Amino acid sequence: MKKIFLVVLGLMTLAGCKPADSRTANPNSVPVSTIGGLTVPERKNFSSNEMAIGKRICAAFKYKREKMARMTEMAEKFSFTGTWKACGDKAVTLAPYLVSISNITGELKYIPDSSNTKSFSDVLSDTTEPMHTLCSNLDVSVTVSNFIILGGTNFFVKLYTLSGYDTYELAQMSKNAKGAYSLVNTQSIGVITSTTPSLDIRLLGIEKYRTFNSTCAGSTDYSSIGHTFVNATTAYKLPTE
Repeated sequence: MKKIFLVVLGLMTLAGCKPADSRTANPNSVPVSTIGGLTVPERKNFSSNEMAIGKRICAAFKYKREKMARMTEMAEKFSFTGTWKACGDKAVTLAPYLVSISNITGELKYIPDSSNTKSFSDVLSDTTEPMHTLCSNLDVSVTVSNFIILGGTNFFVKLYTLSGYDTYELAQMSKNAKGAYSLVNTQSIGVITSTTPSLDIRLLGIEKYRTFNSTCAGSTDYSSIGHTFVNATTAYKLPTE
């Protein structure tokens, strides 16, 4: 009996001296986590195919940004359908709505034509983070990581093509009071690029679909907002086009 006790004691001592698992000791570690069906990918370098997708998105975003910046304020309109989910509620589909393109402040915005507050106002481009950093990296490097650090925030990027649309997913990790990083939101954005089937060149860089999911405080539930591009209800052309 005494021998058994000593063996158990020895095993307990060894277990107590075991180094901490690096996955929990390192505040930069990424636990497997999901919001709205979008999961944090493993940290890695992009493949050549993924880099090509990223470059097409960046080029299309640049084209859209430069085009919208030259348009008459609030003259061009897009039609979207949308989805909305509040914490604790089921997702609902929104009736189609119109937005006007605003550039008067130097920052591109979607302005809803109605009192709709459940829509995106920001226009994504090659200058909005973290895409600005990713596009810059793709411009100058042959090896690019899917992991981006901006201040106290970490982003993981996933690149792929879905139903003909070049798509990127973002998983945003922020540091909590204990110094550990946790997932706070995820996004999925499909972009009209140069390889989109039946491409209408006017629409290059427009987000065909976008979903943004956020965690709910003290809950495993999440909130979500999404939109899908229907069409341009105006000419959406510059005089030179």
